[in-house]
Amino acid sequence: MRHQFSMIAILLAGSAAAQIPQLNEASLSGRFHFVYGVYQRSQAQTTMGTLNFDGQGHYTAAAGSLTLQGSYRVDSDGTGSMTNPLDPLQPPLSLRLSAASTIIGGSTLEQSVAYRHDLLLGVSAGTQPPLIKGAWGGITFLYSPGPPLLARAGRFRLVFDANGNANSTSWTYHQSDLDGGAPHDLTSSGTYSVDASGVGTYVSAQGKKRIAVSADGNTYIGVDDAGAPEMIFATRMSDGPPAGGLQGRYWWLQIGAVTPGAANLRGSDYSWAIGNALQGFEGRGLARANGWGQFIDGPTGRLLDLAAMLGPFTVNADSTVDLAFAGLASPGIGALSASGSVLPFTNLGPAATANYVLSIAVQAPSFQPAPAQTVFLDPNGPMQAATASAHPFPFAPGSLVVVRGAGLATSTQTATGVPLPTGLGATSLTANGQPVGLLRVASDAITFVMPWATAGAGRIRLKATVAGTNSNEIAVRATPASPGFFSMTGDGLGTVVGIHADGSLITADSPAAPGEVVTLYASGLGALTTSVAEYAAAAGANVTSVPVQVDVAGVQAEVRYAGAAPNFPGVYQINIVIPPSAGTSAGANVRIFEGYAQTHPKVTIPIRR
Repeated sequence: MRHQFSMIAILLAGSAAAQIPQLNEASLSGRFHFVYGVYQRSQAQTTMGTLNFDGQGHYTAAAGSLTLQGSYRVDSDGTGSMTNPLDPLQPPLSLRLSAASTIIGGSTLEQSVAYRHDLLLGVSAGTQPPLIKGAWGGITFLYSPGPPLLARAGRFRLVFDANGNANSTSWTYHQSDLDGGAPHDLTSSGTYSVDASGVGTYVSAQGKKRIAVSADGNTYIGVDDAGAPEMIFATRMSDGPPAGGLQGRYWWLQIGAVTPGAANLRGSDYSWAIGNALQGFEGRGLARANGWGQFIDGPTGRLLDLAAMLGPFTVNADSTVDLAFAGLASPGIGALSASGSVLPFTNLGPAATANYVLSIAVQAPSFQPAPAQTVFLDPNGPMQAATASAHPFPFAPGSLVVVRGAGLATSTQTATGVPLPTGLGATSLTANGQPVGLLRVASDAITFVMPWATAGAGRIRLKATVAGTNSNEIAVRATPASPGFFSMTGDGLGTVVGIHADGSLITADSPAAPGEVVTLYASGLGALTTSVAEYAAAAGANVTSVPVQVDVAGVQAEVRYAGAAPNFPGVYQINIVIPPSAGTSAGANVRIFEGYAQTHPKVTIPIRR
């Protein structure tokens, strides 16, 4: 076990990106075009209009003959909220601001309104005609409950010329009443016009669409001109793949419909399920990214937390993207912007036709210290050590957590035993004013165990002190459980960290066997039935307060023990029996379900019969 824990401890630090200062209401000001889609099983509609933000927490919404006043809030990390722009009696929308605040997204998701699923998309508006000549790629999504019911989603790529023509238009899509939802490809040409405000129309084989182009000419949103409940999002593409791939933190906004009987946790066996999600991930220029999310479970209506991932993805020569995993247990296709900061995509493949989805990944703000600030905590820096799922992913008491920033230690140091120290070198950290137990400190990251005392706190305030100098204070969300497996790659993806009964590692060369009892290592399982002193480790068996379920290859496994890993604070172990029915697999999906939280399906375990 000591070997496995050492492996876990090595991979717990990260680095903080630095771009802009912390955000507030002044970060969101001026006029924005918006599209707002509201989807329910019995009705659906989309609305297009404008939002004028005053930079002081108030806005005016205009859509057709409707004008409403509202309020908004922007938090320091680029999240926030706003009153509903069309109906003040509805719950407020949770906001996500892009880098430079040129794109906004919002949803009432976090209010857990199970019957109502919505998504707001906004782009900054200009006063001069935007230049939109060039290649564009985007996603369309339509769900109309009918009768007759109709769902459609797809990716398009087109080239606008300078004379009002759209050439080389290609559209890969699927439609619920067409060949059982199988993918289709359509090529056509069309025309477009845009006025000085950025509003116009685009006409092609897809029909006539109303569009609104951003002030910088890099994004447009749209709806169907005939009133069908369709949402459109497109981004300017380059002539070739952007250098470096996805880099930095991205918000991931999603809305979609799932066919009856789809093998999907958000679906239903008997009827269409509508759902939306507020998610995110961190791109590191690699072929996949890991992240976090919240979504409403279709059958139960519960708001669930999820450790998420995206990819592996391939960026093609024309900047279209193929995703081996695009969420919702299926592959996808998308289009990457010229800057690499925007990735719209949908879930579609030859054998993946059950999900009709609009997903948009938008680069989120990143942060830097204020002038003369020597100790800095990145507001978006906290992440779960096992999965690398970052804030606003919630954190459970007893979890191993990494906060990132700058000037966080005068030298790199690691704790040598338990109880964990509350100071390493010149560094200490508090959570809601209480000193935390430190595992490792470095100039750009601090790894610690979230105190048991944060249970039920709602929000957890973190502040670092280095050599007597305090950092800025940041806040994260608390939750009873936020499970995540440790993986061999250290990022919560790929092969799980696990051992056989003899203590040897489970690997491709030494796989698990059906019927074998194995031990898997995780973090974030939350409170234990027997209390453990802060900074200490459980001395023996101590099970979790919230029951744990583990599935292997979609089959529920027998859980023999789920609780603290003795003598290792912040680490949990789960002893399971590999289902006897499990077949040989180089990587069978293994997942944790605990309360309202679950892990994503891209952690695996090798099995050989």
